[in-house]
Amino acid sequence: MRWTPALCLLLAPLGCDDAPVPKPDLATLPSALPTEPKLEAPEPPPVLGPAETVPAGAKACGVARCLEFPAPVDAFRHVLSRKPRVLAVGEAHALKGTEDVRSSTARFTTELLPELRGQASDLILELWFPNPSCKKETIKKVEAQQAVVTERQATSNQNEFVELGNVAKRLGIQPKALEPSCEDLQKITEVGTADIALMLETVAKYTALDARARLAKQKEPKVIVLYGGAMHNDLHPRPGAEAWTFGPELSRESEYLALDLIVPEYIKDTDAWRMMPWYEAYTERTAKADSKPSTATLLYEPRARELVLIFPRSSASRPAGEGR
Repeated sequence: MRWTPALCLLLAPLGCDDAPVPKPDLATLPSALPTEPKLEAPEPPPVLGPAETVPAGAKACGVARCLEFPAPVDAFRHVLSRKPRVLAVGEAHALKGTEDVRSSTARFTTELLPELRGQASDLILELWFPNPSCKKETIKKVEAQQAVVTERQATSNQNEFVELGNVAKRLGIQPKALEPSCEDLQKITEVGTADIALMLETVAKYTALDARARLAKQKEPKVIVLYGGAMHNDLHPRPGAEAWTFGPELSRESEYLALDLIVPEYIKDTDAWRMMPWYEAYTERTAKADSKPSTATLLYEPRARELVLIFPRSSASRPAGEGR
């Protein structure tokens, strides 16, 4: 049975501009949002040192904790070898103008998801399926409000999330969308487009609720996969953004790993990207590389249980820092 969402919410501002803004701040959200949430400067956890052990088939890269793998699937297998019960995958949503580059969602669907056959029981997606009993007027208002946030995203994003769910189901992994209550939807319409914080809180709230419910129902331990924008999965949210992430909460209840998927063509030489704990090591590496793009996949772990998988570059794209 195929599923078609009544409302798609791809909110994490990672996809709302040229960089993964939420981890530093929300400064690059569309200017149509007049009262963006204010975040304080964080006291970041320490960046981990070089990898102590290197798995077979991989090699260490750089001073930051980094491993180089021949292909994305090899890096992903290493992630799964750590036996997470909850694997929270975050991505930089594809933006308009990047349609010629395969998105994180498309790559995850075809290259990585099949590795979870037999290992994962559920896939909880950052898609909203409002209860049909909710007022149609309320649903339409929420659709209009979230459109302001997602207007810069590629139009293919929603279809790719739906296809991810379809493929998961064929692999024996049960896809699940978020189902916010009518009351919560109504609250969102009351705050309007001037404040997206409540939308972000709602995503985190229902993802955590669904994850806990699936864990409780399991008869045998399998992986619960959460897939959405790279912010909600943070284990170390910035002050002021704690309510937008389910990472700390779920990590206290299960073996939790956060995995961000990064398409290198999306990386820009901007303040937001430069604040990523792996950015300096990554750009130094690419600056030293020869003119031919590397076919290697990089897996960073700048902070404990927060991993970043950077896909290989395509042959036609430029190194990080050249995109503007």
